[in-house]
Amino acid sequence: HFIRGHSTLSVQRTSGIGGYLSIVRLGMSTFVTELSSGVVLVVFNLVILSLAGNTGLAAYGIVANLALVVMAMFTGMAQGVQPLISNLYASGRTGDLRRILLWSLGSAFILSAAINVLTLMAAVPLVDLFNRDASPVLAEYAITGLFLYFPGFLFAGVNMVGIAGLSALNRAESAFRLSLLRGLVLLIPLVILLSRLLGMTGVWLSFGVTELMTLIPLFLGIREYTGCPAGNPVCP
Repeated sequence: HFIRGHSTLSVQRTSGIGGYLSIVRLGMSTFVTELSSGVVLVVFNLVILSLAGNTGLAAYGIVANLALVVMAMFTGMAQGVQPLISNLYASGRTGDLRRILLWSLGSAFILSAAINVLTLMAAVPLVDLFNRDASPVLAEYAITGLFLYFPGFLFAGVNMVGIAGLSALNRAESAFRLSLLRGLVLLIPLVILLSRLLGMTGVWLSFGVTELMTLIPLFLGIREYTGCPAGNPVCP
């Protein structure tokens, strides 16, 4: 494809240091998301180890591995819709832009709902795939974790697609703040606080609470692009 000259891609010069900085600025939200996942993993491991020991850690490993698959789906959806949003925004096609945004956010919610239904229906066989020793304690921890952790994807999928949309709309600062909010600022304090109040239940719930709290400023950030003017009581 490239050797035969079918590709129209070519190396382009940026407009000085400002061009490079604008590229970095737009990518900061994704950078924060990737960086925070490692930090959150460490915090979750430490909190769960103190609450439920190695069995709790093993249960979190099951939930986290399944969650990674779901996250990959939403990452693909977010990356897929970004070029469409960016192109429509640059060309000033506001009607099409609004439709794509609403379709992508709605699709993320529908996908997350379907994943929740399938996961909750198949919670026991999914856990059994990882529970080689058939430990009833591990199975109880992991199944409870799936039931409490996965509903958070109802909001997480929308947040991931919405934040990617904000970056495509050249709203780098808003996207960065929201990524920081859901990745570090809210999640880490919440998992520590809720774990002390509710034990392992609080650990599982912290993800969903964080994503729900992030959803509010996300809709405030994109309402002008989704046809939700300020003061409209119907809008989020």
